[in-house]
Amino acid sequence: MESLTLDTALQGNQGKDLETVKKLNLWASDLNDVSLVKEMPNLEILVLSANNISSLKDIQFCENLRELYLRNNKIKSLNEIYYLKGLKNLKILWLDENPCSYSKNYRLSVIKNLKNLEYLDNKPITEEEVKQAFEAGLEYNNPTDSIEEYEKLILPLNNYENENSNGFKSIEETEKTYFDSTNGLENDEFQESDIEKGKECISQDKIKNDNVLSAILILLENLTSNQLDEVIVHCQKLKN
Repeated sequence: MESLTLDTALQGNQGKDLETVKKLNLWASDLNDVSLVKEMPNLEILVLSANNISSLKDIQFCENLRELYLRNNKIKSLNEIYYLKGLKNLKILWLDENPCSYSKNYRLSVIKNLKNLEYLDNKPITEEEVKQAFEAGLEYNNPTDSIEEYEKLILPLNNYENENSNGFKSIEETEKTYFDSTNGLENDEFQESDIEKGKECISQDKIKNDNVLSAILILLENLTSNQLDEVIVHCQKLKN
């Protein structure tokens, strides 16, 4: 797999710099990295069919793009179309034969998010489809939001784990220390510090659980209706 290079981008274009490139045909070039298109603000037609593209993040910077051909690539998540929502001139999009094109309500969801499209996968968009998209299409948010928030919440959990292993005793260890030091409840001379450590351990566990719950709730916001149904069924099984 390859990255788009300056020489390749300028090949066949009369201009000497990326800002002058308006048409770029990279069909079947074994590309998985096209980050260079970020430097092509005047690009109008971009052909990337039959490559290994997995994200549309870099294409969001091509503000004048009118036609985008991405058939037969590696785009798994339909959330990626979020990056095209700011391209007001985009009229033609070919996204078929990507993993995301098999998502439920794929066509209606793309139409709902990219309101200026006129053709999708070589088929004209009808007024009836626009109406249906309003009802059945899914609205997609920035696909990186949930991941970044998830990492912010989850990564500190490792610190809590380390603190429990290095600086805190578990509830069972605290209880054992208490009874060993007092020979049961007969001896009034016991270490209160062990009880305080137990309280700290419980507090850390609560913080950990709260963070896990928050992360889960954030991730749920980006699931489809079918995926949410599966989560509900699984939760009911756990509850029972």
